[in-house]
Amino acid sequence: MSSLNKGKGYIENGQLFNIPKDFSKKNYVPLRSLHSIMKRLIFPSTFPKEEQFKLKNSDRIDLLRIMEMVPRQYGYDPTTYPDNYVKFFVIGDQKGKKPKHLRIFNKVGLAYGYLIDCAYIKNELNQKEYLMSASVYVNDNQIFNGDIYEYDDIGIPFLAELGRQLIHHSGKNEK
Repeated sequence: MSSLNKGKGYIENGQLFNIPKDFSKKNYVPLRSLHSIMKRLIFPSTFPKEEQFKLKNSDRIDLLRIMEMVPRQYGYDPTTYPDNYVKFFVIGDQKGKKPKHLRIFNKVGLAYGYLIDCAYIKNELNQKEYLMSASVYVNDNQIFNGDIYEYDDIGIPFLAELGRQLIHHSGKNEK
């Protein structure tokens, strides 16, 4: 079986197929590549010119501003789309407004039981910065397109706690 065939089955047009799903024609970006893209967006000058994106600095700043925004800043109702919507690390499992001291620039993915977050997080209380990327798979029944995934029960709480633990433990051994 190819590494691009996943799970025990999938649903297509309402019918269950009890064979692995072929992902060979689906979008795919390795997590390492997403992490590298984020590093190039946040810290372009740390890369040789030929490895930097060909973006005007004003365009890069606009892109980062958009990546930081929460739904209410786009005009969405915060009761339906709270600040934690698609901000999985640190606040993913918390309703309400994002803490003002945290700036979270991120790109997420959510499909087929996979949750991905690639984020640059700046904690303005302790003046620390974090660049983190993670992918978790929460499809216990291994049936794709069945819309039975453990995003809210396992995936998002895990990523939120992972982010909180990073922030909490990063300053422990300082003098």
